[in-house]
Amino acid sequence: MKLSYIAFGSNLNYPALQLLKAFHALSVLTSTTIIGESKIYCSEPIGPAGQDNYYNAVVSIQTTLSAHELLDCLQSIELQQDRVRSVKWGPRTVDLDILWYDDRVIQTERLTIPHQEIMHRSFVVYPLLSLDVNWVLSGESLQEIARTLDANSLFVIAENFKDLAQIVSES
Repeated sequence: MKLSYIAFGSNLNYPALQLLKAFHALSVLTSTTIIGESKIYCSEPIGPAGQDNYYNAVVSIQTTLSAHELLDCLQSIELQQDRVRSVKWGPRTVDLDILWYDDRVIQTERLTIPHQEIMHRSFVVYPLLSLDVNWVLSGESLQEIARTLDANSLFVIAENFKDLAQIVSES
């Protein structure tokens, strides 16, 4: 089994519901088990102006899938949720990124692991911290990385996906 961290993001079509759908799809993925989930955060968008805020989370999984097989599965989930890739960093129903895969470095045309933006995104670092406060990336602890990031626009909206489901059911 390989350990991997997957980032979730959404800012279209009721983002909380989009995250829940993606979480459920990941939870039933063959050869994959969710072993941890972060808090759910709301963050300001990066990219084109005029976008709604994003909902973000990270889950840890164990899988027997290769990194490329996992990428294929994640992209299939995105397509099932009508993900459209028309504008870089533009609005999306759901975005699923492999942040890290079994302490491997992978650079292909389709996949870069560790994800190249981990260290620059508070909406990734803080959810990762809620999973593992001792995690080290490229010789630097997540806690050290977090101190360099602006988290002023980041706030927790749910403690986990179960709480997020409760919020969705009440609205």
